[in-house]
Amino acid sequence: MIEKAFIDTNIIIYAHDKKEPIKRKIASSILNTLWESDVKPIISIQVLQELYVNLSRFLAHKETNEILNIYKYWEIIDNSFPIFEKAVSLSQKYKLSFWDSSILSSAIAGGAGIIYTEDLNHGQKIEGITILNPFL
Repeated sequence: MIEKAFIDTNIIIYAHDKKEPIKRKIASSILNTLWESDVKPIISIQVLQELYVNLSRFLAHKETNEILNIYKYWEIIDNSFPIFEKAVSLSQKYKLSFWDSSILSSAIAGGAGIIYTEDLNHGQKIEGITILNPFL
């Protein structure tokens, strides 16, 4: 049984993006399921940074801040030098972008069994973590 799931930025953004109704419904369903299940959601500081930058493009500051505050109750993986080093190693080993490798490194550090993202290959297993793209 999966005990922890890492949530990439794009899933959270789609849950709040009214311009993408189909993806919004899917992403919202995932987030609501996580809130109600025994699976512990994980994000990283990188996810929060990307979330802030992207939400600020289409929402007012007050609404952006309210959304950011929702996710402070999830497990948050800090950026650290060991996570950075692991991301560099993963990027080189698996030929991934550094930013995707950084997400993967944070998920590993947090003990996630899956990553919800649209940025990596659906169904792929990397370092024991299964990649799930819910929009396929």
